[in-house]
Amino acid sequence: SISVSKNLSSFDMVKFDVFRRVNTGGLPLNPQEIRNTLATSEVRNLLKNMSSCDEFMKATLGGVNDVRMGAQELCLRYIVINSY
Repeated sequence: SISVSKNLSSFDMVKFDVFRRVNTGGLPLNPQEIRNTLATSEVRNLLKNMSSCDEFMKATLGGVNDVRMGAQELCLRYIVINSY
């Protein structure tokens, strides 16, 4: 079972801030790429599997690019919307 938390712990916020600051030398990460670094492997695998499954491809007509985790962000939004 995967739980979705509305609040990040202070430790997660520190990791987020440090990661954001360190990542200034190259292409800035988008919010989903940063969230991915903080997620557990279980969540990362779930989103990767959801964004590449046949049902997702059919529902989006293959029109959601996942180069910068756009498809995974859409799947995450689906999970959050259906959790509340």
